[in-house]
Amino acid sequence: MAPRIERSGREGTTGGYKVPGFAGKVGFISSMSYHFCGSCNRLRLTADGNLKVRSSFRGLLWSSLDRVPGQRSVRVCLFGNSEVSLRDELRSGATETQLLDIIGAAVGRKKKQHAGMLNLSKMKNRPMILIGGELPFAHRTSPPDGRAAMVDVGGKAPTRRTASARATVLLGAAAFRLLRDNQLAKGDALAVAQLAGVMASKRTAELVPLCHPLPLDHAAVGLELDPARHAVLVTASCRTTGRTGVEMEALTAAAVAALTLYDMCKAVSHDIVIRVQLVHKTGGKRDFQNIYIFRLK
Repeated sequence: MAPRIERSGREGTTGGYKVPGFAGKVGFISSMSYHFCGSCNRLRLTADGNLKVRSSFRGLLWSSLDRVPGQRSVRVCLFGNSEVSLRDELRSGATETQLLDIIGAAVGRKKKQHAGMLNLSKMKNRPMILIGGELPFAHRTSPPDGRAAMVDVGGKAPTRRTASARATVLLGAAAFRLLRDNQLAKGDALAVAQLAGVMASKRTAELVPLCHPLPLDHAAVGLELDPARHAVLVTASCRTTGRTGVEMEALTAAAVAALTLYDMCKAVSHDIVIRVQLVHKTGGKRDFQNIYIFRLK
């Protein structure tokens, strides 16, 4: 005769069950029939340093960190296909306050409940078995002898790929004033930098040895003056339909545009600081969105 099983109540995200007379119990995460997202206080951190976040990016959202009383936990979701990289921010020297802002912004976008079993079954997502162990990167494998080699992407289906990158160029007061007033010896630095960035995006595979050459559907570079910091903000975006992403094209466009500004301004000052970073990518196995755009001080 099978033992009788009793409910032992809910504990956080799980529904508990026990057998009378026995000390042990078992819990089930019933995320579809019982929407616990609003009370979940668990932090999902992947083996490669990413937070699992359930929602799509809809602009930079800044919110205070949603803390559970008496705890220092944050609520992000296992079922989403969006991820936020804490590893990259740590390597960039982000402070604890900045990391809390990143997590807080992710928490602020958390949905009240899941999309439903039928929708979830169609979502691109990293399953639980891959979050803490083997990394599901298509580009992770390397030749047995360890030598550098281009990755074979011939077996992948072409998909729509987009990416954008940003470069921040801190010029200093003197160079910024001359650039703004179009008084530099070499002429219109903004126009030259914009063209240089677009041209560079189309030559990325010639500059980065193991990067695949891609036919770009579109490439654009924009430049914005930031008088408060005597800086120029360069934004580059690229789009293609192919078997690999266009992050390198966007990053190369932003970097070369920034270097062109340096070249146009170096007669005035060599004390120019450049920072380049990926803002977002879509297509492939995972999308990426940098929800905390680190700004140089």
